[in-house]
Amino acid sequence: MAASAPTGTKAIAVYCGSSLGKHQAFANAASSVGRALAAQNHPLIYGGGMQGLMGIVAATVLKDGGEVTGITPYPIYAAGGEREKSTTAHVILGSADNAKMMKTIIVDSMHERKVEMAKHSMAFIGLPGGFGTFEEVFEVTTWTQLGIHNKRESHSPSLIVR
Repeated sequence: MAASAPTGTKAIAVYCGSSLGKHQAFANAASSVGRALAAQNHPLIYGGGMQGLMGIVAATVLKDGGEVTGITPYPIYAAGGEREKSTTAHVILGSADNAKMMKTIIVDSMHERKVEMAKHSMAFIGLPGGFGTFEEVFEVTTWTQLGIHNKRESHSPSLIVR
């Protein structure tokens, strides 16, 4: 496990759901985070999903001229990616205009995804999500407490509410 992000990185990892959740406020928060990251020139590091809140954050960063790196476990990639659990609108990434600003890293496991996200980031943000998001935020927080890395977490009181 890396103790720090690559020298000079301004990238921020965002942990959030691959579905939209039940409240419009979740999508609004994802858009707001994406706009803020792009405006402050902070590349996005995220779980690589193109659906739900993950897709909204990534699409917003790209639309606003920012850089995005998705880190996806091979089994999820091979199965076609994260699936939206609701029947509402889907966010799809990958237009030719955005290809140069988006990078995908394929890893072997969910644990390796968490390690790589931590390696490539200087800080973490947690947005609403399910048990996986909950676990990821707690793990990077625990790594900070244990001194495995020295990075910042930023999350709201409404974290992980569905």
